[in-house]
Amino acid sequence: MVDLDTAHKRFVKATTKIRVENDPNGVAAAKAIVIINNETEAYWRDLVAGRNADARRRYRLGVKRAQQLGFAYATHQEVAAHPQIGHLLDRIETLIKVGIDGPINRDALLGGTMRASAVLLSELIDQYMKLPKVLFSNKSGGLLGKSEKQIAVFRKHREKAVELLIAQIGDKDILAITVADANKFTDWYTNHVHVNQIGTDGPRKHIDVIRKMVRSICERDRLTYQDAWAQNPFPRHDGKRNGFSIEFVRDVILGPGALDGMAPADRDLLHVLIDTGARLSEICNLRKPYIHVGPRDNIPHVRIRASGRQLKSKNAARDVPLVGVALEAMRNRPDGWPQYRDNASAASKEINKWIKRLLPADVEITDSDDENKEGTCLYGLRHCLKDRLRAIRAEDEMKTAILGHDVGMTGKTPDYGRGFSIEAKFEVMARIAF
Repeated sequence: MVDLDTAHKRFVKATTKIRVENDPNGVAAAKAIVIINNETEAYWRDLVAGRNADARRRYRLGVKRAQQLGFAYATHQEVAAHPQIGHLLDRIETLIKVGIDGPINRDALLGGTMRASAVLLSELIDQYMKLPKVLFSNKSGGLLGKSEKQIAVFRKHREKAVELLIAQIGDKDILAITVADANKFTDWYTNHVHVNQIGTDGPRKHIDVIRKMVRSICERDRLTYQDAWAQNPFPRHDGKRNGFSIEFVRDVILGPGALDGMAPADRDLLHVLIDTGARLSEICNLRKPYIHVGPRDNIPHVRIRASGRQLKSKNAARDVPLVGVALEAMRNRPDGWPQYRDNASAASKEINKWIKRLLPADVEITDSDDENKEGTCLYGLRHCLKDRLRAIRAEDEMKTAILGHDVGMTGKTPDYGRGFSIEAKFEVMARIAF
């Protein structure tokens, strides 16, 4: 019988492994606690559902040990049914050498009772989201750097991918996914794309995230696996995002009476986007400490920082001068847009209602602020500002500094030195202001 008092003490001693000096306000620790709690509840759900969590751990150890000894893990039925008696004798001989008394050695060489990785597709996302490399990613800041909304979006995309795969091949163990399963899913998605006349971006991304999650779990458990897809069958779309022309922004969007009747807060937000080239999510999440438009600010500007949420990339953290229509609009909103914080999609829908009225009838606009999706949307304002910078022959590093592009997009490495001063950026921005 389990000693409840002992179990309670063990739970109390659980640690997030996050140092206090690295997280003085406990923000990351609070999120880690939720993950630890979810993991603990998953363990108990396994037991309630009749799945032996300890047996699953023993299975993973058996798989690792089999690989260390040069054998593929198999169940005892599969070992006994092997057509070559020499194969069985090799396993027995190896077991005698390494120690027949060890249960893990016996599972590894004579076969265990569980098949494959002990991680079902339905459990894949929970397992993946608690991996250290996902929680603390160097590239993006990891899950612990995301806001609740960002985490929800991160999870939802992966849940949809797994849900579609399960609908086609069933809730399989991740190591039991075969090439035939992969082909079945690919064939279904190919037909889905054809019938619904949609792009291949969705299926490509879904297969990418499934492959990445399976690979990550197998790396964690030191499992050898065959990538059922080998490579993504759906091509990356090479189409470019449709930017707004300089003339359209200057003469139509900012034309006399074009935005009459638009909510003042939304109009101000649009003006800031036009003359900063910032991402919609960056402006929506500005807070008073990062908005410098007071009388003591020699050069009005906004400081884009990862305040309670994750930025697009490391270079997205930057200072952007306020000029033209952006300056007046930002002075109207010294505390930013609280109604749109961590909810840029709502702002996009409101602003796009007005943009659609100004566009030609044959031009569609999407509410997406995802720079990787094709089509015309508010992200096109960033393209427009970059064209304005090109028109005055601004150097590439200056464009990167103003727009906060990922280094990979430009091939430049602005990490050397302190970068451009706000004064230098202002001189350039003042030349293109509307």
